[in-house]
Formats: sequence, C-alpha cells, structure tokens
Amino acid sequence: RTLSLGDFRTLAYAMLTDAAMLRWLDGQASTAKSPNENLSREFMELFALGHGNGYTENDVRSGARALTGWVIGAGDQTSVVAKRHDASAKTLFGQTRNFDAAGFCDTVLAQPKSAEYIAERLWQQLASDDPPSQQTLDRLVSSYGPKRDLHALTRAILTDNEFTGGRAAIVNTPVEWLVGVVRSLRVPMDEPARMKMVDSTLLALGQRPFYPPSVGGWPHGQVWLSTASAGTRLRAATELARAGDLSSIEDVAPGERIDAVGYLIGIGAWSDRTVEALRPLAGRPPQLVAAAVNTPEYLTS
Repeated sequence: RTLSLGDFRTLAYAMLTDAAMLRWLDGQASTAKSPNENLSREFMELFALGHGNGYTENDVRSGARALTGWVIGAGDQTSVVAKRHDASAKTLFGQTRNFDAAGFCDTVLAQPKSAEYIAERLWQQLASDDPPSQQTLDRLVSSYGPKRDLHALTRAILTDNEFTGGRAAIVNTPVEWLVGVVRSLRVPMDEPARMKMVDSTLLALGQRPFYPPSVGGWPHGQVWLSTASAGTRLRAATELARAGDLSSIEDVAPGERIDAVGYLIGIGAWSDRTVEALRPLAGRPPQLVAAAVNTPEYLTS
C-alpha cells in the first residue's frame, strides 16, 4: 500500500519478494535443486504481463530458477540464501545471463505488453469492468511511461473523458458494499452478534476478507450479482438499517426522504425507475434505506 503511487517496478519487486507471496506460491521452498514454477508463472500471468502476452514455458522455467533461494525469517523478513539459489546462466525472453529476482522482475516489466496490461488492469479497478478504448489505453500507457509511474497513470485514468463522462460502470464487491452501508448508516459494530452477522454475510456473498479463492484475488463484475446474493444483501441491509442512525431521514417529510437517503448513502441522482420503486417505502425509513442500498445506483460505482 505504501508503494501504490510510486513506480510499478518498486511495487512489483516488493510484492514478488514479500513473505505472503512466497508462502502462497511456494517461493520459500524453491531451491536450485528443485525450482518451483508457481511464483514465476503467476507473477507474469496475473501481475505483470497477462496470459498469452509473450512469455513461454521456457521463460516460466527460467524465471523459477531466477527466484530460487528465498526464505522467510523472523518477523516475516525475507532474504536469499546463496547456497539455495541457482546462480547459473538462464535464458529469459531471449536474453542469457545469471538472472536473480531483481533481474527477472526488470526483464518481465520491460516486455512490450507489460505497460498495456498494467494500465488496463488499473483501469478496470478504478473506472469500468469493461476495457478502455484503444485511444484511451494509448493515453494511459503514455502516462505510465518508461518510469512506470503509477501516480501519473492513476491521474490519467481519473481525468480521462471515458471516466468522467461515463456512468457508474463497476459492480461493487461485497466488502465494498457492506462496509459502505455500515459507514453511511453509522452502525455500531461493538456487538458480537452483529460482527458475526457481517462475517456470515460476506461468507454467503463469497468474499470473506483474507480468504481469496486464489492468488489472483476475487473476481470483478457481474459475477457478484445474482438472485441468491440479492436476497442475502437485502436481509443484511434490513438488519443494518434497523441498527443504524436514520435520523436524517426520519426528520424530514416523507416526500423528501428519497432525496435524503440518497444524500446519506452518497447517491447524487436516482433514475426515474428507482424513484418509483422506492416511493412506496417513504413512510418506512428502515425499509426505504434497505431497498436504497440494493439499487443499481448503489451496487455500482
């Protein structure tokens, strides 16, 4: 997180040699005698290049050899043990030399497709579940530049016409949705029963923190929207609304409550269809809020 707006090379290398990554992808068990390909493959496929973007099985094997020797010590500090590292020559993306983790990282990020992949991944995190147009992607790659500047790339995304002029296009994850509801309604979270409800809700919705399905994390987009998840969200929202602070809604006339709930949960404007759906609930603030946080306007950002 502290490296999130610096250069991507620094972030990528820190991630590549982090204790959590080494544990998850068997990096701490990878030695010169028995190199493990998991970390090499997933770094290229998920984090730096993307599947099918120019790396071969030989590159995966050479990368695995370059990443051998890492161990996890006290306090989750990581380091290389020389006798466990493969110090012989390796051929990676057509270059032959004694690659180590730093050389592997640099060589992967230097591949032509890496900049596009990073720009597109960040776009899909911040702007839209759909990829950017080629024109926008070209601008983002230019901002990212040879310095791999994440601050400049983020700024380019947030000021791009496709971002500022488009409607909400990202489906919020269960964690984003639930945390947003709790914060907006100022729900007290000091009761064990309520904390248990939150945990069970996230489990039912498929996104329990710290338990991702794979090293790639959780999916994005429409996968979070289903009939089953809608029922789970509505039940959770109803309980949270009853426990939250609804005074800003209860204190205004029923005819003003739809706008009031929009202000409370951060929705600038409702569609006509949503207003019609919410209007019958104006006399019942808890039900109104529970329905409002399950509208398309709130489920996307």
